[in-house]
Amino acid sequence: MRSKAFLKSLSPADDHPMRIALFSEAFQPQVNGVVRTQVELVRYLCGRGHEVLQAVPYYKANARQEQVVEFRAVPFPLYPEMPIILPHWRFHRREFERVEAFKPDLVHLMSPGVLAYFGQLWARRHGCPVVASYETDIIRYMHYYGFGRFEPQLWRYLRWLFNNCHHTYVPSQVTKNQLINAGIRDVRIFERGVDNVLFHPGKRSEAVRKSFGVEPGGTLVLYAGRLSKEKNLDVLLRAFTRLAGEHPKMRLVVTGDGPRRRALVRSFTSPGITFTSWKGGEELATLFASADVFALPSSTETLSLVSLESMASGIPVLAMNAGGVRDIVEHERTGLLANSVLEFECGLRRLVKDIPLRARLGLNGRRYAEDKTWSRAFESLERDYFESLTERTESLPP
Repeated sequence: MRSKAFLKSLSPADDHPMRIALFSEAFQPQVNGVVRTQVELVRYLCGRGHEVLQAVPYYKANARQEQVVEFRAVPFPLYPEMPIILPHWRFHRREFERVEAFKPDLVHLMSPGVLAYFGQLWARRHGCPVVASYETDIIRYMHYYGFGRFEPQLWRYLRWLFNNCHHTYVPSQVTKNQLINAGIRDVRIFERGVDNVLFHPGKRSEAVRKSFGVEPGGTLVLYAGRLSKEKNLDVLLRAFTRLAGEHPKMRLVVTGDGPRRRALVRSFTSPGITFTSWKGGEELATLFASADVFALPSSTETLSLVSLESMASGIPVLAMNAGGVRDIVEHERTGLLANSVLEFECGLRRLVKDIPLRARLGLNGRRYAEDKTWSRAFESLERDYFESLTERTESLPP
């Protein structure tokens, strides 16, 4: 940590550079909302003159980076794309020597796994202020993967982890209420943003639509994200299969990867369905803008960045009326929210048939997304960082 004089000189309005250590078990080459948020956050903080050290799992394919400390990890058997940090301090002594040499002013635990546990212990031993994020509904995930009986133990761990932090950040009001009801204190909403220049309706491409077999007058439905149990993709794929008989010009593109990819490809062989690999950057932005409907059957979203990207692209969202997606998708204004599997299918049918409805929802969604910039979201978080540092100084002697 910096000197006491430095810490005492700070105020939330100051622009003093900070040293921030981010502990996260989500890191490239993973593709998810946590990684995307982290990439944007690091870019913002470095652009503001702060120094950032990322403590993350080791990936053999990644090139070594000066400001990244990689901790030894093994694949999670049920989800090989997600690593598990080796659960003993002695495996990570050299890594924590690098953290200590960095002398962070603040630790931010971006994901509440084993690495967060180590980060919390290190910060407590060194008197470093800590904040945390709860980005993924891991409580619900446990039930999908057969570990629901361990929910009480997980809540005990989360209460210990988060209640020893200055603040815990969540992306939505629904998630905030969930944590508060579980006994977690000082939970704050950290809003998310979207690159509304990258994701823009003007990037619509007839060539892309044609490449997926969309004929004139046809409808392109898009899903983008992980292919895993908790995403409920069977709901979308079955609904599409049934509706395709009524609307033969419908096409569905499923973009992403995950542990269920192989099973889904085997089970749903309709010629109207195309599975693609992960897309990013301009390619993903063009795909969003070229769709007519973005469909999200998951009921475990803490927010859904892909829904924001769809809205920025002028494409209406069809989602389940559950989780944090309700914070950004307003029913009948920027998208449609379904309370059941049947309603989800009815919503899809309605959007396929009603072109003026799609246009109205898409226009409203774009207007909403224009105000949701990453810089605005991170400015608020940066002020909270300073607040955490100044709170820390209250206990320091003069």
